[in-house]
Amino acid sequence: MKVFITASFKNGENKTEIEQLCTIVKNAEALGSVGTESVSDRKYDLVISNIPAKIGDCAITEEFIIKPYKLLNPNGEYWIVVVSALNHLIPKVCNTNKIKVKEVRKRHGHTVYRIIHP
Repeated sequence: MKVFITASFKNGENKTEIEQLCTIVKNAEALGSVGTESVSDRKYDLVISNIPAKIGDCAITEEFIIKPYKLLNPNGEYWIVVVSALNHLIPKVCNTNKIKVKEVRKRHGHTVYRIIHP
């Protein structure tokens, strides 16, 4: 299984968490990247992203929805966590681009979405 996790690396903090994940899940390779900039050379079975809210709708659309979706293998899944302020954008972008998205869970302040590549 190839897993791609978008993350912001502040002094290597998240990189350590990703390395720990790799030791727990034996049949997976987890890679960290800000957006897709360092992982766009292959396809993935699973992409996980906590989308930054303050980078603007265009950057979110292209870098955190369209590009990761295109990197999914058939039946690959993309799980997205967003702050509630972005709940208007995720379904809109997915519908415009004919991407099926499902709201999985909503909690105070955050929502989780799942996209499955056909």
